[in-house]
Amino acid sequence: MLEINTRSSVPIYEQIVAQLREAVTSGALEPGTSLPTIRQLARDLGLNPATVAKAYQLLEKDGVLEASGRRGTFVRGDARPRLDETLRKEAGDQLRDLLARWKARGLEARDLRQLCNELLAAMEPKRSNR
Repeated sequence: MLEINTRSSVPIYEQIVAQLREAVTSGALEPGTSLPTIRQLARDLGLNPATVAKAYQLLEKDGVLEASGRRGTFVRGDARPRLDETLRKEAGDQLRDLLARWKARGLEARDLRQLCNELLAAMEPKRSNR
């Protein structure tokens, strides 16, 4: 289910969080899906349970997972909209910082807007004329 890269500069708990977020966003983990217990996942991945617990706690705090006592940990029914909102906020924060830096270096707002539009257009799939 999860692939951990122990040589990565990304902390293991962040790798778990990112992969579980992606699984929820892509639909691979649907609302109501039961996740392995912290101990089980730690055992399966050869990790310290505290590392898995930290990842689960962050995902629970973000509203992606719901811990239900002895029943286990589940993907929340409203996890996808919450993730979309979180991603939108993160993207907005990063873009705001990046645009502010380039504006401070002398680029005008209209130039930044045009550049963003060009880059976004280049990312769109090409339409074929049939």
